[in-house]
Amino acid sequence: MNNRPTCSRCGTPIDYRTVSGLCKEHFEGSGGRSLPIPEGFAAFAEHKGWREICPVYGISRATLTIWRRETAIAQGARFAWSKDDDGYLRANYRALPVGDIAAKLNRTIASVKTRAKKLGLQGRSRPAFQPQYGFMRDRKPNVSGRVQSSADMAAAFIRAHDRTAVYRTNQDGAPNPKGDHWKYGYGSLVLTEGELIAKAERKGWQADEWKRLAA
Repeated sequence: MNNRPTCSRCGTPIDYRTVSGLCKEHFEGSGGRSLPIPEGFAAFAEHKGWREICPVYGISRATLTIWRRETAIAQGARFAWSKDDDGYLRANYRALPVGDIAAKLNRTIASVKTRAKKLGLQGRSRPAFQPQYGFMRDRKPNVSGRVQSSADMAAAFIRAHDRTAVYRTNQDGAPNPKGDHWKYGYGSLVLTEGELIAKAERKGWQADEWKRLAA
């Protein structure tokens, strides 16, 4: 899956270092402002890596760096490995997926791999050759990105229109990239997908605008 950030207005892929969250075309009128820090960010992002944080809030790595500096939170790879952590890693590195180990130890996948390499551990083996039947394997376009549903596109529109954080959460407002509710702004407002789409439409968003642009 491609987790590269996209422009919050048009969906164009942008560099991780882009602070504004906008492509070059839409940056001109933005005044260079980065998104304000949403409520609860410090508690959610403590000891997490950028791969776990950026997709949740729809921000670039540069914006994340600013937010980390302003909230003085620790990054995921900066707290020491204990003997128990090393023991669990040695016992399970060949048996379990790296993602499962990272979740168990509350660390990033990158930090788990780095530690395993330092300890001289070998991960699960993969087959050297995977047979492909037929004359050639069919391939389909690899189209992926953060904007995937009407709610995602509505969130991107509101994020750019109001210059505020809009991201997926659980019903109680806890950040969750797979959640079916949405946190708007910096208060306690939590919206369903239908409420989010209705809010975007009141602000001028049209779900089928891409059809008009493609015509």
